[in-house]
Amino acid sequence: MKRLAGNAEQFAEQFNSLFPGAFRILTADDVKEIVRCGLIRRHGYYEWLDLQTVRGIIQYEALRNQRLSKEAACVLNMSNPVEAGVKYKSDCHVER
Repeated sequence: MKRLAGNAEQFAEQFNSLFPGAFRILTADDVKEIVRCGLIRRHGYYEWLDLQTVRGIIQYEALRNQRLSKEAACVLNMSNPVEAGVKYKSDCHVER
């Protein structure tokens, strides 16, 4: 595996330059938290695969944010789901 940046700041900078259209900007603090979870830098250094792992995490955050926004819109605006950004009232099933 190809080794990448040596520290969290460099890794975040490299990620942001490679994935400019990502859901949000990755910070060094984000990288440090993901390392603490054991998802990246498992071998003591960052690898290309770590970039893909973080891309997946950011993509999951975007999908989760979309779902939560849709659920909130349904709860707040159940009388007019189209205005809430929902095509069908059946899409507004909020399970808790």
